[in-house]
Amino acid sequence: FALAFFMEVLFVSQTYVHVTMKPSRERKMIKVGLHVVQELLGYLIMLVVMMLSIEMLFSVLAGLMVGYAWFYDVREEKQQQQQQQQRRVVGGSGGDGGSASPWYVRRQQNTF
Repeated sequence: FALAFFMEVLFVSQTYVHVTMKPSRERKMIKVGLHVVQELLGYLIMLVVMMLSIEMLFSVLAGLMVGYAWFYDVREEKQQQQQQQQRRVVGGSGGDGGSASPWYVRRQQNTF
């Protein structure tokens, strides 16, 4: 249960770091660290489920559901903030290939 719940905590943490911190080496290192821990937990959860215990499976599912329900509002709010930032970036340069190019916007959308 706790591993699955912590997976949601890590996802929200990545979103929070992405939205609140300015692009820098520090932000990238924090996001990489959170990603590594999230992947490690994913493999641990997979091993727990592969123990073929129905109780463990339901425990993992319950942890994922509770974590998602607990942090759903936070995630939605952060995504709305990111979309507002993207709208400001897209409207800023008029498509001259600068920081508001479609590639930049697609890359921003695919970072989660």
